[in-house]
Amino acid sequence: MKLRFRYMNPAPLYSLGLGLLGLVMQAAPAAAQVPAPAEPVALQPAPLPEAPAAVVAPTPEVPTPPPAALQAPADPTAPPPPTEIAAVAVAVEGAPAEAPPADDLGDLKLGAWARADVVFSNGATAAPGNFPSGDEQDDTFSTGEFEFHAAGKVHKYVSLTLNLVASYSPEITSSVSVMDGIIQIEPSPYFNVWLGRHLVSVDRSNFAGPYFMAPWFYPGFGFADGQVAVPRQGPYGRNDGVTVWGQIEGGLVKYFAGAFDLYNPGASPLYTGRISLSLLNPEPGFWGTATYHGMDVLGIGVGVQYKNDGSTAPDIDGMPNPLAPDDYSEFNVDVLFEKNLGDAGVLDLEGAFYKFNGDNEGTDSGWFALASYILPADVGGGKLQPLFRVQGATPTDDNADTSTLIDAQVNYLLNSYATRFSLGYRYGSAGDDTVKALFFGAQVQK
Repeated sequence: MKLRFRYMNPAPLYSLGLGLLGLVMQAAPAAAQVPAPAEPVALQPAPLPEAPAAVVAPTPEVPTPPPAALQAPADPTAPPPPTEIAAVAVAVEGAPAEAPPADDLGDLKLGAWARADVVFSNGATAAPGNFPSGDEQDDTFSTGEFEFHAAGKVHKYVSLTLNLVASYSPEITSSVSVMDGIIQIEPSPYFNVWLGRHLVSVDRSNFAGPYFMAPWFYPGFGFADGQVAVPRQGPYGRNDGVTVWGQIEGGLVKYFAGAFDLYNPGASPLYTGRISLSLLNPEPGFWGTATYHGMDVLGIGVGVQYKNDGSTAPDIDGMPNPLAPDDYSEFNVDVLFEKNLGDAGVLDLEGAFYKFNGDNEGTDSGWFALASYILPADVGGGKLQPLFRVQGATPTDDNADTSTLIDAQVNYLLNSYATRFSLGYRYGSAGDDTVKALFFGAQVQK
């Protein structure tokens, strides 16, 4: 058998080889770009501050508070209510899976919080958080707030927080609004910038909110004569603005400087500032608490506020008051002492003083003092925490009486902040006016 070789032009084969090589090279990077199947997002609580959390022995370790605690009811002098939302929809099913950015350092954190109570009071309520004068517990009502929290990093130094709140009360049938909407620029522990709707950084109570303080009711509201003894804040303690803040030695010293009321470009901003010192243990992060359920703390804070022409007289029958506005300013100081006594329980002592300045301010000064104690005995898997708080408010009118408000209650801490129940009694007086209320509340966090 003879083999015969026939000459063939190599050019077509050469071209075909180059073409196949090119297809292979194009397919390789395309295949590399196909992401792995997206993992389902698990429901998680909002981000936790870095503070260590000691606990009452032998209770398991208690986590430090997540951010964005619900704050006080809207102040009559506060900005308009948050933007109303008709509906909120999140598309999940069918969304294309996308690979996270290379510098994404954390997953999206989701959380749901709720507080609801029932109050047996004398008379109909005059305003959220306030109780009218009277002598009989003849009026029953309920209030509730339900929050959805979402937070996560979008860059190594940038985070995003969005918290929504739905609430109901005797005055407001129901509402859904943006509680927090924050872009957090945090390049260093010593210097951070928060932009958007967030907490007004002026006193410990506003950082803690009712979720992370021992009393059921937020301080400064509920006086028999209707006085309001709190710094300028806004709905749920929030306001539209910017805050520059930082911390030294992990929260041993913290500073805050902010400008708020920026929803109204025609008015002067509300300037706020605060500096705090924590001597026994640092309290890291922006968010705060007024009880740690077992960590040794001695914290001292000083806050100030100022607003040009911010002290205005209330309207008369819907018409502007002819009294000229005056500059508003406020000064406050607060102290928190908590001591873990081991097998003997946990002692908490807290106090604050507020001074208000401005020709049209109804309250000259306010204060509160609180003592609580977590009993060491285990009761059904939880702990009992009795507490006693006294508040006072002095009106600017020399002829008016000083208002006093007393809360006595017992908390049942089934799971620290995440599951607690409160049962208590409130009594207040201002001259001939009195306020009496029996209340029960429940709080949960997930």
